[in-house]
Amino acid sequence: IFSGHTEIVKILIENGARPCLQTDAGWTPAHYAAEFGRLGVLKVLHSMHAPIDKKDLFGDTPLRIASIYGHRDCVKFLEM
Repeated sequence: IFSGHTEIVKILIENGARPCLQTDAGWTPAHYAAEFGRLGVLKVLHSMHAPIDKKDLFGDTPLRIASIYGHRDCVKFLEM
């Protein structure tokens, strides 16, 4: 997710990775993709029906994270 390799993300999910799981802080893969500005990863997660709008323990969604880090393309996608 950090490096933005969309094909690897897709393969992992197809082979049983669970993108709905959250860290202790409540982050999903979508939160990390939003933090690092990985629009392609967000699109893959969305296309594979992974949650891209879950709130973390502080109420922050991937949309808010993308906004905080100034990733306008991710913000635009997540607002759709």
